[in-house]
Amino acid sequence: MGFLELKKEVLEKAEKEADRIISEAEADVEAKKDEITAEAKEAEARSEESTRISMEMAEKREIASRCLEAKKALLKAKKRLVDDVFEKAVEDLDKRLTDKGRKALIERLVKKAETEIEIASVSCNKKDKDYVKRYKTNEKKMLGGIIAENKDRTITVDFSFESMIEDIKNTELSKVTEILFN
Repeated sequence: MGFLELKKEVLEKAEKEADRIISEAEADVEAKKDEITAEAKEAEARSEESTRISMEMAEKREIASRCLEAKKALLKAKKRLVDDVFEKAVEDLDKRLTDKGRKALIERLVKKAETEIEIASVSCNKKDKDYVKRYKTNEKKMLGGIIAENKDRTITVDFSFESMIEDIKNTELSKVTEILFN
């Protein structure tokens, strides 16, 4: 075997080996390509699922936020209605009292104040001044009732219509709201 034959045989082996290496590399590339494609599809599916979940959560948060805003608005409207009812009650009390009824009420309020403090002066509106006989009176802008003070003005008893209605509001609010809204 001569040099040319040996050269030819070596070249043929080298070509076969190169073809085999190229075939294996192409197979590896195809396998990697398939693997990468599968991973990309999995990543895309996970991303889509994550996006869907994020969107659902954002939608739920938005709905919850809107519900909360609606509840706040409803509570604000209910509070406004309750305040209006009590304000109307104060006005109606003042309007519905006859002179005789007003006199009796003011005298009862003065007696009640006498049981709580030693009265030195009484603040009341212009209408009620005439019904407070035994004490110095100060005219005060209010719908009705009295505010009694002791001599050194350290103790005050507030039996004004506004104050009494506010006390009723504080103690009976649940009953009033039940009547109004149920």
